Amino acid sequence: MSLAALLANRPADALEAFKARCWARALLVHEGVMDFYEAIDGLQNAAVASGLIERVGQDEIQHLMSEAFGEELPELQTGVADIVRRLELADPRDAWLHTGAAPPPESVRNSEFPDLPRLYKTSPSTIAAFNQVIGTGDVARIDAWLADHPKDAAFLLKLLEGRKNA
Repeated sequence: MSLAALLANRPADALEAFKARCWARALLVHEGVMDFYEAIDGLQNAAVASGLIERVGQDEIQHLMSEAFGEELPELQTGVADIVRRLELADPRDAWLHTGAAPPPESVRNSEFPDLPRLYKTSPSTIAAFNQVIGTGDVARIDAWLADHPKDAAFLLKLLEGRKNA
């Protein structure tokens, strides 16, 4: 049997295949064919699925990826850490991790997103209804309608003034 036939019948070592995959993906990223994050995520998922994490450990997997991608991986990890820090600082449930303040109660830390003030926007149906009321020309009815819609009144009056000036 020829050497080529022997090699063709020999199962690939998962670690060697992973190394080759790292270099292939690094080339694809370098050439702009693949997104960096897509490449790294795919490699991590492959390492998990093939059992390499258990076999050689996460540190070795990251080392193999960083060899193939050069110095980009450590820079990315620094950038990701900064992004996570900024996100945590913006979230009242996690800000204490970076500010030195006392942590909020567990009920707050483990809650869904806290109630944040939401910008109010007049709905298109309310604008359409206002246009119908204006069409009547009845000033008392317009005043009563606006009094029933206090959140919308200022916006609707600006719309009305804009029509007069146009």
